[in-house]
Amino acid sequence: ERQWHVEPLAIAQHYGLRTGYLDLTDAIDVAVFFATCMFGGEKWIPATQGEGIVYQVDWRMLRVKAKDRVEQIGLLPFSRPYEQWAWTFALGFLDFESVPGVDAVIFEHKASVGEAMLRRFNGGERIFPPDPLADIASRATASPQIPIRFLSSVAEDAAVQLSEPAGSIMQAIVAQGDYEATDDD
Repeated sequence: ERQWHVEPLAIAQHYGLRTGYLDLTDAIDVAVFFATCMFGGEKWIPATQGEGIVYQVDWRMLRVKAKDRVEQIGLLPFSRPYEQWAWTFALGFLDFESVPGVDAVIFEHKASVGEAMLRRFNGGERIFPPDPLADIASRATASPQIPIRFLSSVAEDAAVQLSEPAGSIMQAIVAQGDYEATDDD
């Protein structure tokens, strides 16, 4: 019998919910899209000023030095992570650039590069295909309430990773967002 391991926070990260994870990809063109384009409220637009960054990752080194923080989710049966060749990295309070095998490539934004990436990915539609999980994530991010059961689960997971009490993590999550913790699911 085939079983899938799904890390809920890793999936949540790829659907736009704030987590302690960082999105990664195997595909350089997907990485360049995210580094040169930004979501402008209604649609993706090219970044036109300032610096951009792409991280070059030595996957072999990352899997050895930080294997407990890396998870491949692009092979799971979810449209968005599949199209984005998705991985996640459990960041916590770690500086990603200090991880062995990670190099930052910094560049100046040019509108023409972002425009080319938007054409390549059909305005972003190719890497953000219609997906029921995206609808659920949109509703979740728009909600001012967070179920205590979910908040407790997230805090307990984070407490293990960060060696902090779950109660203080719950308080920090509620304080950082404009959330109200509720007993409702």
